[in-house]
Amino acid sequence: MAKRRTRAQKQKTQHQFLKDLYLNPQAKIGLVKGEFKRELKRVTPEARKQKKSDNSPQESNEKFIKRDVVKSLLLASLILSLEVVLYLAWK
Repeated sequence: MAKRRTRAQKQKTQHQFLKDLYLNPQAKIGLVKGEFKRELKRVTPEARKQKKSDNSPQESNEKFIKRDVVKSLLLASLILSLEVVLYLAWK
């Protein structure tokens, strides 16, 4: 089990952080342990073009998708209208 720190130890750590920041304001101090200085790499236009994918094969199935959407909407509207008719019939 991890050792628990007291309030004084926590405050001392916080004061040490602020002291380091005050003494050297030019230095960039990471807020978390995982922060490191990273160099940004320039990506050439050729590399960007290579990452783009080709046209999707699903574009050719566009009419089938539209037909399925229309069929689903018709079925949903039919079910909704039947529910309304049954609701009004029971009243």
